Amino acid sequence: MPLTRANTRTFHRHLYAGWYQTITLLKRGNDQQQGQVTPYTLYYCLGKRIPHTGEPIQGNMASGDRRNWLIPAVEMERVGLDANNWNALDRIVDEKGRYWQPEAPDNITIQLGGNYLNIDCRRVDP
Repeated sequence: MPLTRANTRTFHRHLYAGWYQTITLLKRGNDQQQGQVTPYTLYYCLGKRIPHTGEPIQGNMASGDRRNWLIPAVEMERVGLDANNWNALDRIVDEKGRYWQPEAPDNITIQLGGNYLNIDCRRVDP
C-alpha cells in the first residue's frame, strides 16, 4: 500500500508503537504575550536519537546534546495550536524531565504530507 496523506495520519502510530512518548510543550505567546507560557500535553511523539557531544555542563547534560522530535500535526490541532506556528523559545519537556528547544539555525521540517513536524532541538536548562 502506498503512503498517502490520508493513511500516514495513523500509519506511524502503529509502526512505532511502544516507542512514543507523551511530552509537554511549553508554548510561548506571540508579540505582547511572550511572557505567558502555556503547557500543552502532546501524545504519540517520537523522540529520535540523542547525539551526546561537547563539554559536560551539568549532570548528564553536554553542550552539544541534540534531539529530533517527530510530532503529529493532529496532536497540535487537538490542543488548538497551528502546527506551523513555532516560536524559537518554545520548549519540549520529555518523559525524563529533560528540556529541548529549537534554536536558530535548527530545522523544523513539515513532512509526510503535512501530517508530521520534525523538529530539531538542543537540550537546554529548565
